[in-house]
Amino acid sequence: MLHRSRRPTSFLHHAVPSQFECLGKAVWLFVGVCLLWVQAADAQSQPELPSLPDTAPSLPNDPPVGFTADRPRELWSQQEQDAFHDTSDEEGGSMTAIIDAEIVSASNRAESSLTAPAWIISLTRQDLLDRGYVELTELLDDLPSMDIIRSFGLNYVKSYWRGYRSANGSPFLLMVDGVILNSLWDNDITVMGVIPLSLIDHVEVVYGPASAVYGPNAAMGVINVITNRSGQERGLHTDVRLTLASPHSTRLRNQTKIADTSVRYRGEDYRVIGSARFEFGVLDPTIATNFEWTKNKYYRSPHWGRFGRLHGVGEGFRSPDEKQGAALRLLFGEHAACGDRNVKPGQGSCAELAVEHYQQTTGHGTEQPAPIVQTRPGWTYVEQNAYIRYVRDLTHVLYTDSRLRFRVSSIDKSSQRLVYDYLEADDGTGVQLVAGSRLGTAGSAWVLTQDFGLDAGQNLLTPGDQLTLNFGGKYSRINIDHDLIHSDLFATLNGKRLSPSELESLDLRAAPRAVDSTSYIDAGGLYLLGFYSLFAKHHLSAGLRLDYAQHIGEMLLTVRAGYVGRFSKALTLKVLYGQAVQEPTMNELLSVSEDPSEDTVATSTSGQHCVADCARGKLSAERSQTLEVSLNWTTEQLALRVGGYWVNYHNALVTDSLNYVTNADTRNVLGTDLSAHALVPLWNKAQLALWAYYSTLFKAKQTDVDSADGSLVPIGDLAQHKVLGGCTLRLTEDVAVTALGRLIGTRDTVQSNPLEMVDAYGTLDANLRISNLLFRGLALALRVTNLLDTTYYHPGLLDASSGDDPSTFTADYQWTGGEYNSLLPQPGREVYITLGISQ
Repeated sequence: MLHRSRRPTSFLHHAVPSQFECLGKAVWLFVGVCLLWVQAADAQSQPELPSLPDTAPSLPNDPPVGFTADRPRELWSQQEQDAFHDTSDEEGGSMTAIIDAEIVSASNRAESSLTAPAWIISLTRQDLLDRGYVELTELLDDLPSMDIIRSFGLNYVKSYWRGYRSANGSPFLLMVDGVILNSLWDNDITVMGVIPLSLIDHVEVVYGPASAVYGPNAAMGVINVITNRSGQERGLHTDVRLTLASPHSTRLRNQTKIADTSVRYRGEDYRVIGSARFEFGVLDPTIATNFEWTKNKYYRSPHWGRFGRLHGVGEGFRSPDEKQGAALRLLFGEHAACGDRNVKPGQGSCAELAVEHYQQTTGHGTEQPAPIVQTRPGWTYVEQNAYIRYVRDLTHVLYTDSRLRFRVSSIDKSSQRLVYDYLEADDGTGVQLVAGSRLGTAGSAWVLTQDFGLDAGQNLLTPGDQLTLNFGGKYSRINIDHDLIHSDLFATLNGKRLSPSELESLDLRAAPRAVDSTSYIDAGGLYLLGFYSLFAKHHLSAGLRLDYAQHIGEMLLTVRAGYVGRFSKALTLKVLYGQAVQEPTMNELLSVSEDPSEDTVATSTSGQHCVADCARGKLSAERSQTLEVSLNWTTEQLALRVGGYWVNYHNALVTDSLNYVTNADTRNVLGTDLSAHALVPLWNKAQLALWAYYSTLFKAKQTDVDSADGSLVPIGDLAQHKVLGGCTLRLTEDVAVTALGRLIGTRDTVQSNPLEMVDAYGTLDANLRISNLLFRGLALALRVTNLLDTTYYHPGLLDASSGDDPSTFTADYQWTGGEYNSLLPQPGREVYITLGISQ
């Protein structure tokens, strides 16, 4: 008998519970009560005062109209909006304008960054250009409190944000204009690198739990990409960027070619915005020599030769990296939420139609050892969206934001893995086989969201105080259609190819099989957020959200509260508390939905499987609570921040030594972040911008799920010390030089990794950008990454148990190591040349 266990697979169907019907009724009751309150509040509100000319003096009896960033942007007066944006858009700007930027992602409303109930880092379009990024995932490397893992394979990039090491998915939400793009299958952000950079206005990175605002899976924060939709001038505007990347290899077939473009046209009362990105390349093949199990000799080993006729076998290390993305938006009308600044309160309305397609195909990168997995077969993720959105100021004090969205989130059925295995029978006879497995998931969802913003009144308790409310709900109908197909199995016995009949006579658990499973899931939630400003210096916020997740059968309640004190123009104190929920992914639920000891896949009488029936009670949602305190000092040329955070998790989702996900009793993380930004004026309009971040972890431990005593162990793969920094020297209006440096401390690995530590390393990137080179709008950028050609590694994924001992792969081609590489070699020096035209 031949035996090797494989991860089981199944889904079962489950009907919608009565709790969800109650939740739906509660939604309409809640909205009805709020609308009655709105009518009463609007009846008591004062009529809108006519706008005064910019040169007109304030009248003694006028109500105060100074900038109050806690008001929703839709409720700011025209003078307030102009004053804010005049400061924010000032050429060169001041440190106050940079640090205290307008943001919308912390609370799903427009507010000042310094008074928002979170720590926010906002990167403008100019920041991205100056740094020379060619794909959006690169900004993760320069964000504090993140341990970045790049395999460039199926798990293209992972961010262990504030000590959150996860096997599947991401502990934060990736959004484009508030639309969530995390995969329905594994909650990952794989398509982040496909988003066209030419379309981006700025990126808002929100630190801290955001589940009370956006629902589950925002435990560590939110990254919201805000697109450029304003286009105040009528006519056609274009932005085209062409990039050629040259790694160590000089062969043309190993060069990366990128085209990134956007087109905007503004008519009388409408806008058309199109964007696209195409990238064709491969992972730098020279990095394969830096780790034992990514060397070409193993990909071309004789044990693969028997299966050389299979596509992608025996070609050496070659991992494709291709991205295609396109989006089209139609906007009618004007509203601040659609990027229009000059809309008077109570008079804006905007309708938006959008269609988006994002697709990324990669090989297997450096994830798994060459003796058992080839890199060439592609793995394709697809995200598609179509939505209609309508935003309108219903009254002077109330606005509504409605969105109906249909999304497709899938792994293309052409995605394939080629896995070598060696099985030994009781008589010592060995069978060599290559299993070609394909995984296809066709997830789709209808998502309806409804948000309201209400100016609930001023001068309620004290002169000049103000209360605003945000409230709304969300409903999702999700369909996961999952196909796991072990369709191709090629085996040899003593060097002879086995026929299909001979294969059937063997007791192989890896034998060809197909699992077709469908799951229908309903989910929804309600939220209420309140913001109260006192004397324009003290800002209180509180909120709660109730979500229901059918696939885990739980009602999920999260709350948050915060205090922001502006004790002077320079000094700001933030004290924040928030709860969050992280749901197990569909991939994780699938892995526990069947007893691993079973040889067959159980099916229901309908022939369908539902993750809810199989996994309920086996995995619960992870719950966390975060306490964060920070002190900010901001002047015109200098900004300093000192902050600390403590995160406690219950039912933490943790991977055991067999790569299965289970609930651990607890996880605790204690850390701090320090940051400094400075602007140094030089000659004429020249200036030097500098920034630096220091992050440290004092504690990062979780329950040992492989031990019965409930002891705590270090989380692993986290650097205790990280220093990130950079500077931009703007020599003239058209010439800028930027340097980015990273110092990452040693990382103790997970217990299953035979290599107990990943060495510290430092890297340096540089970018030279010249605008208006020969004519206005033509730009040229020369970028060099890893300028010092440092050889360095990231820790491996999951159990990372391959080690680096050559004897692990025996003389008779038996593999005795783990399935995931212990170290992930990173690219050396690479040169990028980008030509851009903006008109």
